[in-house]
Amino acid sequence: MMWWNAWHDRVPGRIRQYLFILVLTGTAQSVAVVMAWPSVLPGVHIYNGPGGDLTQTDIRWLSSLFSLPTVLLPLLTSLGESLGPKRLLSGTLPVLVVTWLVMAVAQSKALLVTARVLQGITSGLALSLLPSLLSEVVSPEVRGRALLVVQCQLSLGLVLMYTAAALLPWRWATALCTIPAVVVFGLLFFLPESPYWLVKKGKDEEARAALSTLRGGGPESRVEEELKKIRSGLTAQPSYTAMDQLYQLSVSSNAKPLALVVAVWILLTLGGQFVVFVYAVFLLQDLGLGVSPWWCAVGLALVRLGSAALAGLLLIDRWGRRAVFLPSLVASASAFAALAWSLSFPTTAPAWVHGLLLLFFAAAYGFGVGSLPVVMMGELLPTAVRPLASSVCIAVLTLARFLSTLTFPAMSQALGERGTFLVMTAFFVVTAILVGLGVPETRDMTLVELQELFASSGSREAYRQISSQIKHHNHDPIDISDDVTPPPRRKGPPPTSGKNKTRM
Repeated sequence: MMWWNAWHDRVPGRIRQYLFILVLTGTAQSVAVVMAWPSVLPGVHIYNGPGGDLTQTDIRWLSSLFSLPTVLLPLLTSLGESLGPKRLLSGTLPVLVVTWLVMAVAQSKALLVTARVLQGITSGLALSLLPSLLSEVVSPEVRGRALLVVQCQLSLGLVLMYTAAALLPWRWATALCTIPAVVVFGLLFFLPESPYWLVKKGKDEEARAALSTLRGGGPESRVEEELKKIRSGLTAQPSYTAMDQLYQLSVSSNAKPLALVVAVWILLTLGGQFVVFVYAVFLLQDLGLGVSPWWCAVGLALVRLGSAALAGLLLIDRWGRRAVFLPSLVASASAFAALAWSLSFPTTAPAWVHGLLLLFFAAAYGFGVGSLPVVMMGELLPTAVRPLASSVCIAVLTLARFLSTLTFPAMSQALGERGTFLVMTAFFVVTAILVGLGVPETRDMTLVELQELFASSGSREAYRQISSQIKHHNHDPIDISDDVTPPPRRKGPPPTSGKNKTRM
């Protein structure tokens, strides 16, 4: 592959990192089209004869059911350690392709339901792997922006799904959902496995080759230096099995950040951060805007994409996380409150006002609410328990998403649109209070410094001592602060192991 060798030698390291970020985060597009697929459901006719049309109950379950199976994600954590996170992520994409093709030709509701369940498992697994894998394959100076590109890719996936639903019959729109997964699966072939995982498995030469591909060669290459950082970090920090990680989650320094991330995600999900986009077409139809609800949904997704790009590329590293997240929460709550107020006066408030308020919410959401929970998961979750903790976060998130999407239509009927948006406003206000009081600013902080925020006073000193020892390992002044997470002290007996068995 002469063209690949030429590309490998000539493309600068920073540019190739951004290209790999775009490829890896392209997986989020496949997740987004799974979430937004219900936009094709209005008027779906599966087959001729009685029962061929979807009922409101069918639509509710098809819109929400894909979230339910992801509660099993913590049980799949060990697969990433055994197969490699990049290989496991790649393996989710062919499954998505098959499910889309099955749904495109399905002649029964049972087949649609089965495919949606499989989509829930694979898309949830992909979303749980993505933040930690990104953190391991990109350099620290671009890690924050890389995590925010996930939100941009999610928004782009929404645009593609809404556009296909607006232009094509539902079967063709469903079949085209295979395109993001097929494209990314082909491009992931050129992305190496996580160098952290390779070193952990004793494959140092493959890890060196992976870093060379990710960072670039030449006299300015820092491949060897970074490889030393990874080795030193993994030497100082023991590698935990899934059962060890489960035990470590009970340690205060690990439990506090996990509880904080989970609480923020639950509040935002119950506050409707997903239902607005899952039920976008139905919601816009009910508001009676007088224009195609599918194209209005495309507009929502485009506004969200532009706002996410603005926050991610220009402001997040300059202003800090809290300075972006808090105004985004306040603006989102204000949009919902204003929408509830305008719906209280249907005869005086024209329909286009409702549409503008939804656009305002999409902008506020993309600016921070949609992005920073992913950043929190990538930065605040302790490295020692990150695989299991990430799976727990995604499992709890998707369970809350299942409950909110399943009950949203019934809640709208019981409380009315005005009452529903008032409830959503309350959840966003509570989230803003929690973030204001409990979420630390993480800009320009290393992972070790972030660990100190949640550790006891004795543990903080241990973190500093281990970091200092590794910096002077073999008299080589290497800064490993982004790679080392010292293990919390065990209170119980250590797990038994064989004489030469390595704990993973």
